[in-house]
Order: sequence, then structure tokens, then C-alpha cells
Amino acid sequence: MRNQATSGTLKKRAPSEFVWGLSFVLPLKRSANTVFFGYTQTIMVKNPVLVFGAHPDDIEFQCAGTLAKYAGRGHKIFCAYTCDGRMGGKGIEPAKLAILRNREAKKSGTLIRAEVLGPIAQDLGLYPTKEMRLALVDIIRYAKPDVIITHYPDDYMPD
Repeated sequence: MRNQATSGTLKKRAPSEFVWGLSFVLPLKRSANTVFFGYTQTIMVKNPVLVFGAHPDDIEFQCAGTLAKYAGRGHKIFCAYTCDGRMGGKGIEPAKLAILRNREAKKSGTLIRAEVLGPIAQDLGLYPTKEMRLALVDIIRYAKPDVIITHYPDDYMPD
């Protein structure tokens, strides 16, 4: 049965195991695994994990190892990219780059058997509008996660 936990342990992580970058973790239910300030609470459940990244490759650069650990323990992983990555390169037209970045994101998702979702906007096209909020809510409702990993709330990038 989902969301059923029996016990948990809290252990200090080694400095080399700290989660940097995409490390703002929102536990949505008591049975979720939590990573915060270098401590990890491990509870024996196999619940979905959703990670939001602004652009294709943000998730891979910032928390691929964490997601691989979750996947290795049997959790279902959802990787959601909000923007299409069309402005992340030189020498290639933006529309072609967006297609390439989407392909790369899906290929990297297959390495840990993650379901890749998105994008919902073009680069620099993510605004705090009702439509964007509803698109994000749709992703959350689809994934039904117990843990959401996303960017730091005061990230320098507007996406």
C-alpha cells in the first residue's frame, strides 16, 4: 500500500554527499524521503519522486546522482522540464536546438527509467500566470509524488 511507513532513521551525510544545486526538497507526505541540510531521513517506501528543472540538462547536472539512488531503491522517477532549452547553445537555430534538448532529456531519463515530462514553455517564457500554474499542477497531479525536488527558491534565473 502506498504511503505506509513503519519507521525511519536519521543519519548525517558525509560532506561529499551533500545535494547541491537542485536541492530544495519538498516532502509532501510524512512517508516521503527527505534530504535537507546534509541530513537524510530514510523510510522504507517506494513512492514517486518528481523533480522540476527549468531546462533540459538542469536535472542531469544538479541531481542525477540523487535520482539514480532513488531509482535504484525502486522509486518511480518523474523528470519535468518547464522550458524547452532553445537558448542553450550557439551555432544551431533555436527550434532545432529545442528538439535536440528534448531528445537528450528523454535519452538521459531512460538511463534511470525516469518518465520525462514537459516542456510547458520556451526558454525565458515561464511567467507566474494562471496558465503556467495550471500546467505545473497538471504535472504534479499526473505524477502524484511524495517528494518534489526543484530549484532553490531564490535562483538567479527567471525560468
